[in-house]
Amino acid sequence: MFACENDIPRSTLSRIERGENEVGLVTLKKIAEAFGLSMSELLQLIEQRMPADFKIFDDEHY
Repeated sequence: MFACENDIPRSTLSRIERGENEVGLVTLKKIAEAFGLSMSELLQLIEQRMPADFKIFDDEHY
């Protein structure tokens, strides 16, 4: 199982997958290493797959 093999609590990984939890740097590094990537490579892949109109915050929060 991915979570156990990479020392990530299953509940944490599940919440991340559902968008209910933000990923901490340590967890992000564990995920990158599990896929044989550096953190910068993982972030590049994530950025490439994000919709052009992606926003972290709604405009009404600013």
